[in-house]
Amino acid sequence: MSHLWSQLHHLFDTNDGSLPDIELNNLTGEGVENIYAFLRQNSDIVSCGSYFWSIPEEKEVPVDAVENAASLVVKGEAECFHIVLAGLSFNGATIPDLGVFVFQNSIVLDYRMGEWWESAELEALFMCFSKIREIAPAVEINYPSSLSYPEFREQFNAALLKYWGTAMT
Repeated sequence: MSHLWSQLHHLFDTNDGSLPDIELNNLTGEGVENIYAFLRQNSDIVSCGSYFWSIPEEKEVPVDAVENAASLVVKGEAECFHIVLAGLSFNGATIPDLGVFVFQNSIVLDYRMGEWWESAELEALFMCFSKIREIAPAVEINYPSSLSYPEFREQFNAALLKYWGTAMT
């Protein structure tokens, strides 16, 4: 069992019906655009019904109808939107479906807890975080704290720091 899995399996392995968030904060508009482009280039959208609201056109537009829908959010030409991605793989392991909520200066990932998460999938997720950090070095990746379990954020962040081997700024 990997060290990551032994530390964090309780945040991934039991489907309690929730969709926990992982926040990617402290991003520039360019960081949001580039992270979104990376995620889209390396995965598929789960549902063909994924749209964003175009502010100038005042209508829904399929996210794949434009080159980078996140750039429109950053420019204020589209409302924030959410899509679900599948097939994102690192080191031979595929991360279970990830929700991606795009904002002007942040991205929030969400995931379904359950049996499809094991050590290799968690390791792949942390490899994805490392790639995101290469794309946007100032990114702050956080597991939001909850009133019920504030220690989860501390456990997640400690595991991420240990994985990276450096302190986050």
